[in-house]
Amino acid sequence: MIIDPMYPIISLGILIFLSMIRFLSCHDIFTKILTVNVVSTKIILIISMISILVIQRDYLDIVLVYGLINFITMIVVAKYFLEKKQS
Repeated sequence: MIIDPMYPIISLGILIFLSMIRFLSCHDIFTKILTVNVVSTKIILIISMISILVIQRDYLDIVLVYGLINFITMIVVAKYFLEKKQS
């Protein structure tokens, strides 16, 4: 049985949509930060899958840069809100 490679990409798109609903419905800032991180991780997975399907390794370089930017941004935002909460 061969699985169509678009099914995982479509299911990740649906999960991104559900995560955005969670983002809009919650009021806690740390939950929103976590939700943005989850959506970003799913986008990284989608771009990686497309890179494998198209057989272009350039997309993987873009994924690595996007992941590093996401990681640094989440640390800075979390540190900002943690310092804001303490003061």
